[in-house]
Amino acid sequence: VTSLPHAQSGHLDSIVFSIATPQVIVRSVHLDQASPALLSKLQPVLAELSNQPWDSVHFLDLVDSRVGDTYRNNGYLDVAISNLQHSEPAVTGDTIGLDVTASVNEGPVYRVSQLNWPGTPVLSSSDFLKQSLLKPGAVASVDDFHLTLHAIEVAYSSAQGYIAAKVDAPPQLDRAAHLVSYSFSVDP
Repeated sequence: VTSLPHAQSGHLDSIVFSIATPQVIVRSVHLDQASPALLSKLQPVLAELSNQPWDSVHFLDLVDSRVGDTYRNNGYLDVAISNLQHSEPAVTGDTIGLDVTASVNEGPVYRVSQLNWPGTPVLSSSDFLKQSLLKPGAVASVDDFHLTLHAIEVAYSSAQGYIAAKVDAPPQLDRAAHLVSYSFSVDP
């Protein structure tokens, strides 16, 4: 067992203890209430989370990030991961194994209702719509959203040399209709 003191403002406020050897490993991750429709997309993520070192402080954040990204890329913008629990430790050879379970509240699937780009001399409205991976009526994928932001930044940096262009488009959620709209703006 190792310990690491943590001081804040010159005062000891906590000590973090961890098992150095044998290593504590996550054997498997299970999601309660995950829809069968997404299980095939979640399986590779759950496999990646397995065989990771256990960290009671940060593992929920890791599950939330990786599993949440998969959900958000499939339009589940309100997904929430909670209630992380683990099994009794099982000692096998030179490791200690834990099985982890978390609850998923998926929420509804959102679709893109509208994309607003005013058009500029650098990127016209029609060119924006051609380049955008987001399309009205399509599932609201966070990856497609970020790639669309990046496409605008690239248009500005390559066409006009605005290498520090910042694009913003805060999502406007209509939770009742499960729609999201984006109004894009750029600070060159």
